[in-house]
Amino acid sequence: MPTNFRNSLVSSTQVVLTWASPSPVVINIYIINYRRVRGCTEAPSGTNSTSMTTITISGLEENIEYEFTLSATNNGGTSSPATHTITTLSAGKILTIQVTFYSYLYLLAPKEAPQLMLESFNATSFTVSWSRESCLSRNGQDRYYTVRYYETGSVQILQLTNLSVINGMFTVITLNPVTSYTVDVAYINTIGSSPNSTLTVTTLGLPCKYIFNISIFVVVVFSYKILNY
Repeated sequence: MPTNFRNSLVSSTQVVLTWASPSPVVINIYIINYRRVRGCTEAPSGTNSTSMTTITISGLEENIEYEFTLSATNNGGTSSPATHTITTLSAGKILTIQVTFYSYLYLLAPKEAPQLMLESFNATSFTVSWSRESCLSRNGQDRYYTVRYYETGSVQILQLTNLSVINGMFTVITLNPVTSYTVDVAYINTIGSSPNSTLTVTTLGLPCKYIFNISIFVVVVFSYKILNY
């Protein structure tokens, strides 16, 4: 197994990793895997290899904790992995020498929008839902979801509601039939707001029985006027 696995430089988008060869064992190649900690998938992850005892990993995302694993291979097989964890810096910060591991923490507003889904709709209402993303809150503490809706193309908000983060569903009622509505949902923490997740819904028309009843009423009124002429 390689020893003294560490990072010598770290920035907002890259890290330089170094290690010591397990001398006197002859190593053919070193394999480095990296992933975002806690299983979120939107940050880059991947695999690199080198015959040297240092490598630069680029294309990382700022303010993200990454786990790196290092394995050595030769004709005898592959060693057990060595593990090292770093947190990339905020954009604009200078490259920092990091002899021993130190966790950098920069508070940011949420970056990911909730995943908005249409559950049901009819002529006068619709219901939307969203799922809580495991990496949604970034570094700020939870506050609430904000939900608003309006007629598509209009700037007038018909309703603005704040919901606890334990909620994941909202129903809009008393709508007009055959009308397009847009609903926005955003996640709010103590630092700021995530981007809006937007969904457009067109309500259905009224059931046929209501149209038939209206037609009968018009005929009765017209007949009454003729008889009294």
